[in-house]
Amino acid sequence: NAQGDVTTNAAVASVAGNIEATARGKVETNGAVKAGGNVTLLSTDDVVTTNGTVTAAEGNIEATAKGDVTANDKLSAEQGAISLTSNAADVAVNDETTAKNDVTLKAEAGSVIISETVTSTDENVVVTAEDTVMITADVTANEDVTLTGTEVVITPEGALNAEEGDVSVTAKDDVTTYGIVQAGSTVSLRSTDGAITINETVTAVAGDIEITSQDEVETNAAVTAGSNVSLLSTDGAITINETVTAVAGDIEV
Repeated sequence: NAQGDVTTNAAVASVAGNIEATARGKVETNGAVKAGGNVTLLSTDDVVTTNGTVTAAEGNIEATAKGDVTANDKLSAEQGAISLTSNAADVAVNDETTAKNDVTLKAEAGSVIISETVTSTDENVVVTAEDTVMITADVTANEDVTLTGTEVVITPEGALNAEEGDVSVTAKDDVTTYGIVQAGSTVSLRSTDGAITINETVTAVAGDIEITSQDEVETNAAVTAGSNVSLLSTDGAITINETVTAVAGDIEV
């Protein structure tokens, strides 16, 4: 624990135990961090930045800060979960982040920016932001992928894949997809006050697709559901520019 900063410029390893770094100032890792158990990084008043790999062989990885939480190198929880939380700023994932269990990314007063792959091999990926959720890489979960923000954007380099579960995207303002959205079960895209624009394929292999907005709904790529498809707009237009398919169900517009 430190009243100022905690900075590691070399490897830190605990073969069978936990690693915990707590500071009022910044927490910055510039070398590899590897624990047999949990890795916990906490800055009560500043930022957490990982510039070296962080590995938890049997436990969880948790990074929490008042300011930004930035992962600039690989995070791996081989048998556990990963949680990155910023209480008053942004969360940025700039290298591969992989957990066996849940991956949770939360910006309580800012944005979440995912620039490299995020994967939960057995469970869920949950992303929550007060502001924007920006996806510019693949986000994959064995079960569910859930995104919540004021605005949600999936760029052409990004994709959402819930292999055996659901994809759920909820925004106060606009939802815009330029990358593939696919679920083994259902897909739900919802904007409570804005519009939804689909620019790349949306697929629910075995379930329903529900696309609901306050303003316009526009589909510029194929929308395909194993069951039902629902396109609803409370106050705006619905424009379908590419095929909409319900393999074994109904289509409601």
